[in-house]
Parts: sequence; C-alpha cells; structure tokens
Amino acid sequence: MSSAVVVGGGVAGLLSAHALCQRGFQVTLLDADTLQVGGSPARGVASLLEAAKQRGGIPQYSHPHALAMGGLEAMKTLLPGFQEEAGAALVRRGGVELDVAKDLRFFDFGQPFARGPSSLTIVGATRHLIHSALHDEVAARNGDRLALRGSCRVAALLWSEDKSAVEGVKLSDGEELRADVVVMASGRQSRLPQWLEGAGHAAPDVSKVDAQLTYTTGFWRMPADWDDKRWMGHVTFGRPHGLRGCGLMPAEDRTWQVFVYGVNGVQPPTDKKALLAYLADLPDQEAYQALSRSELLAPLTKYGGAYNIQRAYDKVALPAGLLVLGDAVQALNPGCAPTQPQARSAASCKPRAVPAVYC
Repeated sequence: MSSAVVVGGGVAGLLSAHALCQRGFQVTLLDADTLQVGGSPARGVASLLEAAKQRGGIPQYSHPHALAMGGLEAMKTLLPGFQEEAGAALVRRGGVELDVAKDLRFFDFGQPFARGPSSLTIVGATRHLIHSALHDEVAARNGDRLALRGSCRVAALLWSEDKSAVEGVKLSDGEELRADVVVMASGRQSRLPQWLEGAGHAAPDVSKVDAQLTYTTGFWRMPADWDDKRWMGHVTFGRPHGLRGCGLMPAEDRTWQVFVYGVNGVQPPTDKKALLAYLADLPDQEAYQALSRSELLAPLTKYGGAYNIQRAYDKVALPAGLLVLGDAVQALNPGCAPTQPQARSAASCKPRAVPAVYC
C-alpha cells in the first residue's frame, strides 16, 4: 500500500488526508498543535477559547467564522453527504443555519441591501465547532487508514540521494517518517521555500497585498428579547469613504461573533466602551444598537498583520513526491475572504507533481 504524510491539521490538511485515504493511501497527518481526538461536543465560548490555546498554528481560531456556502458545496464533492450529515450535525451542536439573502442584513455604499428568501445557505458557527465536525467526519470515514498525530513539529524533508524527490519528513525529535507522497498544508508560515532552496530547488516567487487591515473581535450574548426576524447577522461597510466597519455572525448558544475592523492604519479599540463609541460612528447604527443591549462574554481581542500572500508554486518545478496546498500556497487575510473553498479545491485536484502515485 502506498503511504502519505500530510503536514498540517487545518481544513486543507484534513481534506487532503481524506482524499488520499480514499485513493488507497495509508496516511499519517501531523500537526504541531495538540489535536482533538474525536467526539467533542465543541460548544460554547468557553470551549472555543480553551481550544484556541491549543491551536497556536491557527491564529484566527478564536475569531469569527462561518461555514460558507462555497465551503459546504465544495466539501460535499470530497465528502458525499457532508452537507446533509455534518451540516445537520453542526446545527444540532448549536450552529445556526442562515439564508444569506434573508437572515443577514448588509449595509454598503450608504444604504441597506434588499432582503428576501434565497437558496444561499451558510452555517454560523465558531471555528472550533466547524473544525471539530470536519475532524470527526474525516476520522470516522477513514478508520485505520488514517493516523492523526498532534504535537509533532516537522524539522526537515527527507530527500532522495540526488535530491530530485521527497521521500518523507524528519521530526524535531529526530524521528523519520518515510512516505511516497508528502503534502505540505502547513499554513502561511510554511518553511517549505527554505527547504526547497536548501536542496537546490527554486523557491516560488511571492506576491503580497497588505490592506493594513486590523480587527477587534469578541463574543456577545444576544438580548433575551432579540427578534430573529429583524436580522440574525449583520455587516456594515464604511464605503465609499469610510475606513471602518463591522460584522455580527450568529453562533452557538445565542451568541454573536463580532468583528470590528479598520483599514489603512485605522485600529478599532479593545475596550468595550470605546468599541461601542467606534460602532456609533459608523454610517449605520444597527450594530451599535444591538450590541448596546448585549452582554460581552469574554475579553475583546485584536488581530492584525495578516497580509494576503501568494506563492507561485505553479511556476516552479516541484520535486517528485511533493504537494503544496492551502495557506502554504495562498493565504488570505480572513477579514478579506474565506479559505474553505480554496482548501477544498486544492485537496480535490489531481496534482501534476506526482500523477502516477496520487491519481
């Protein structure tokens, strides 16, 4: 049986591991962080914040998330029944099914969008709930074909004698894992370019776009009398002239995941009173009015510096036996675009680097 090592236990890594298992590989998935061993109910703000401490490799773990329509539809290709089974499981575990055009209120360019029923469905949920459901689904479907190992840091690649092919990985403790295929899904901080150059291969060109986007996030309890028919989630953009905005996305236990941003050097505060004043200064007052009546459940946190970066691996000749996926190829500031469909698309393709082994 052919073997594979997947480096990185995020969305791209989990889906890649599943795709390889389904093609007959014996797969070992490695992650530097502590990996959850299936079955956790993964509900609530407290469980999210505790899990985030264990997932330092995913710096946005505790920030707002939703399983977007593109992610749901795309994952269904790799995981038949995922949308019906895992999507329903997300809702049973506390996720909130949303009609984007009816349940979310958007304000942009000085006015609210028209709203009405549609087929555009997403699930509002914390990253912890989404990741737990995907993790459990992949583990359950692949059984003994998949070994999940946390707290494993990859220190180097193992090379063939002439450095033309990757033959496995070496861990920081000296353990060597040989494999027919190595998949690097190790995130935006991937060290692969340095490892390639060290073995005499070309590193990819890098493109960066930095909108100087900074955001403050927090979890707020909805008011007890909140009417979901008013709206369940809300997004305000400051365009065309403003440099600030916000978003409220429903999640487990009648909470809102709140995202307040500034661009081009504008930084939202992390003090509750100051943040409400920041919201009051937006061109639309809906978010301010809602959060003024809501309970902040945990300290506000700030995140910045996550520029958009793309590494042009499609323009270099990768050594045999090596694949690169997910944020290791293209990492987007999470305030700019979702990465779930991108990760699924990468995992489901038939890479040119190792066609004889993978396809």
